[in-house]
Amino acid sequence: MLEDDKEPQNPLTEKFIEAEWKALREFRSTLPETFKEAFPEQDDAGSMSYNLWGVTINPLKPKDARISVVLMKFFTRIYHEHKLYRNLNPAEAKDMLISTLRWRKSFKVDEVMKEKFPEDVFGKLGRTYGKDKDGHPIAYNLYGANKDLDAVFSDTQRFLRWRVAFMEESIALLDFETIDQMVQIH
Repeated sequence: MLEDDKEPQNPLTEKFIEAEWKALREFRSTLPETFKEAFPEQDDAGSMSYNLWGVTINPLKPKDARISVVLMKFFTRIYHEHKLYRNLNPAEAKDMLISTLRWRKSFKVDEVMKEKFPEDVFGKLGRTYGKDKDGHPIAYNLYGANKDLDAVFSDTQRFLRWRVAFMEESIALLDFETIDQMVQIH
C-alpha cells in the first residue's frame, strides 16, 4: 500500500471492515459535490470546510480518522436475522448528509446553541451526567421533571430548539476517536 493510500486511524476506525472502507472512500470522494448540492447558493461550497458535531470536514482533504467516523454515521444501519449491519450505499449516505446539512442550516443550529432557555422551564428536563462502563456519556431525558407540561410544550418551536441544543451539547462530549455513541435514558 502506498503511503498516500494509508488511512489515518484511531481506535474506532480500526474496527472498520474492508467493505466499510470501500464505501467510505467512495462517499468521501463525493464530498465537494455533496457540499455544492447542500449549499447551492454558495459559490465556494465545494471547497469550504464545515463543522459537524465538533469535527471540521474539509471536502478537499477529508482523509482524517475523526472525519471517517463521522461520515460512517451516514451509512444507515439495518437489522437482518437479529444482527445489525450497515447499509453501505454511498449514494444514500450522500443524500442523508445533504439533508442533514440543509436541515442544520435551515434550523440555524449554531444560533440555537447560543440561545438561552428559561431555567425554570427546561432546567430539569435533561442532563448529561456520567458515563457507562464503556465510557459513553449518559444523557437523561426527564420530561416529567417539570410538572407544568404546558410551559414545556406549549411553544413547540422553543421546545425543539431546546431539545436540539441539548442533543448538540451531549454530542460535543463524543471525541469520535474512542467514543462515538452516547446512552440516552428516557
